[in-house]
Amino acid sequence: MTRQQTLNRRADGKFATGNRIGRRFQPGQSGNPKGRPPERPLTALLRDTLDANDGELIRSIVLVAVERALAGDFRYFKEIMDHLPSLKSS
Repeated sequence: MTRQQTLNRRADGKFATGNRIGRRFQPGQSGNPKGRPPERPLTALLRDTLDANDGELIRSIVLVAVERALAGDFRYFKEIMDHLPSLKSS
């Protein structure tokens, strides 16, 4: 905690009214004015590769994951279970 933060706090540890530390941005001002950073080249390449071939590659990957989960590999089982709620909604 900086000295300035200590000076603006009350005895109970909360900020005093009218402090400037508790509000980093002005009302209506974005904390991220440049927006989301651009997609990384590897991510874009992976997305394009998986979208190609009418999703056949994705189906193959999912089949491998299911086979390994059924063979007892908990990592694949957990990954499948974590994605089941999103699969049901689509």
